Amino acid sequence: MPTVIDVTDDITAHLAAIRSAGVATVFGYLSSINEKGGKCWTPARVKAAAAAGLRIGLVHEGWGGVAGKGISATDGDRDGTFCRFRAVNLGAPKGACVYFACDRDFSAAEIEREVLPYFRAIHQGPMGDRYFRIGVYGSGAVCSAVIGQNLADLSWLAQSKGWAGYAEWRDHADLVQGAEGRIAGVDADPDTPQSIGGRVVDIGDFVPFTAAPSRAAPAPVSQQSDPAKETAPMTDSNQMQVSGDVKKVTWLAARLEEKTTYAGVGIAGSVALALAARYLPWLADVSAPELANAMWQVGSAIGGLMLIVVKEQKS
Repeated sequence: MPTVIDVTDDITAHLAAIRSAGVATVFGYLSSINEKGGKCWTPARVKAAAAAGLRIGLVHEGWGGVAGKGISATDGDRDGTFCRFRAVNLGAPKGACVYFACDRDFSAAEIEREVLPYFRAIHQGPMGDRYFRIGVYGSGAVCSAVIGQNLADLSWLAQSKGWAGYAEWRDHADLVQGAEGRIAGVDADPDTPQSIGGRVVDIGDFVPFTAAPSRAAPAPVSQQSDPAKETAPMTDSNQMQVSGDVKKVTWLAARLEEKTTYAGVGIAGSVALALAARYLPWLADVSAPELANAMWQVGSAIGGLMLIVVKEQKS
């Protein structure tokens, strides 16, 4: 019996049976184009899974490239932004991974023209703050190309053995999908984590709504951030009621706050204070760790403003 599965249905009624069958982790979906779809995780579903003793994993899929839709730079910007907010709403801790699905057999030309720009756009948006890791799901050729360009931290090899590069990437994938079957009364794909030296690799799964990181080894050096420049968790667009313009302002603030100049910190502080004033009613729904991080961020910004004033007075 597999210890990791992925599902496309609501499994809440089957959680006890799934856990009893030896499953430890269940991967479910996020979708920027169908957020309330039946296959998508919700806060209630992930909490129920955690209560049953299960870990969860996240994979985003819209069109996934099927019928030529859903994999482009524009799609990557939308999907990455959505997942950065939604993952927090689902209780994902720092270091968890969101996989992005490319669910067909892309040719080499299509990978260059569609897949790589898609992942570059994900990196250039809110997911680029490195709070969560980025994963790629797809053919061996897709995984190899995306990992080779340092556009993803983890790879999940799709079950289709006839797709390009399957055999070549099989031993390099962090997670390998098996053929669909019935497991504990639900339709599910069994997934096999890579094992190195008898130890199962980190696949970016987690226990939702806990302070603990995923069972993760630390993020790769290329993905580690300076704690002094790290941004606080952001929340889901529904929970915060953040419109597109506010998302952009929040993102700008985070980028400015990464700069070492007093001006950058000061401007970021102004934006943070403005958002705090606008969303004070929302703060009652924020968990303690998120609120502490937000207060630290605003406090740092105020300090930056004070330094600007001092600097101006001395000049």
